[in-house]
Amino acid sequence: TLRKPERLVSKLAFDRLMKSGKRQHDPPVSAVWISMSLPTTAPAQVAFSVPKRQFPRAVDRNRVKRLMREVYRKNKTIVYPLIQGKGKQYAILFVYTSNKLPSYAEVNDKICNLLNRLADVLQKSPE
Repeated sequence: TLRKPERLVSKLAFDRLMKSGKRQHDPPVSAVWISMSLPTTAPAQVAFSVPKRQFPRAVDRNRVKRLMREVYRKNKTIVYPLIQGKGKQYAILFVYTSNKLPSYAEVNDKICNLLNRLADVLQKSPE
């Protein structure tokens, strides 16, 4: 499950993430992450964003966020062991950038690609 300690809600963490986080883009999903100490025991805290400009109706924005949360929840095991092995914590933000409602398969493919890229970065980075 995606529990409350795994959700990124701190404004200070968001600001730091947006200011100096590393970015990867796999259209229509972007990911921003940064290694930082978090006020939780979870290896990573994650947030999901869908711009109001792309989806003016809240019901559509909420559907896309729900899809992204579900895909992340099912695939977080790609990066969790690597993060825990390094003894660090990460803040991650996923942003959906298209203006078309996605299918589950499309979101699954893109978020898995981004998580695999993060895993590659974690494996290559020295301690």
